[in-house]
Amino acid sequence: MTPLEAVPRADFAVMEEAQPKLLDAALRGPLVLTRHGRDAFVILPVDQYAALLAAAQARLPPGPPVIEG
Repeated sequence: MTPLEAVPRADFAVMEEAQPKLLDAALRGPLVLTRHGRDAFVILPVDQYAALLAAAQARLPPGPPVIEG
């Protein structure tokens, strides 16, 4: 997973003006956005993203990946 510092930024103000309930829902927890009737994106609060990143990093094996062949 990419550390939060490396993730591109987008100002949510424009979307908040158009869809204020969207931001309210995202602040309460994960929010799944759909596109063409299919799950497409997940919006996570920053603290939940940090917890997910820490859990994923804890499960990684030590050292670089090795391809055997």
